[in-house]
Amino acid sequence: NLDGADKVDPYVVIQYKNEELKSVTSSRRKVSKSQMHCCLCLGGERQGTSPVWDEKFKFKVKFPEVDDQHKILLKIMDHDNFTNHDYLGLAT
Repeated sequence: NLDGADKVDPYVVIQYKNEELKSVTSSRRKVSKSQMHCCLCLGGERQGTSPVWDEKFKFKVKFPEVDDQHKILLKIMDHDNFTNHDYLGLAT
C-alpha cells in the first residue's frame, strides 16, 4: 500500500539482540529518545524509493562468546496512516 498516492514513506527498524530502535520516515524530522540510549534523528527530505536517513543510533555492545553471534537486523518498512505498515525489505 502506497498511501493511495503512490508515495512511499520508508523507515528502518533496527534490532540488536533484544533491543529495537526505529528511524523516522524520510519525510519527518524529530529528536527522540529510546530506552537503550539516544536516537538523534536528523531527518532528511521525502525521497520515496531512494531515502536517505541522516541518523545515529547507539547500542550497548558486548564482545560475543564463541557460540553466541549477535547480528544487527535492519527491517525496512513503509509507514501508512490508515492501514498496517508495509514490509519492504530486510538486511542483516
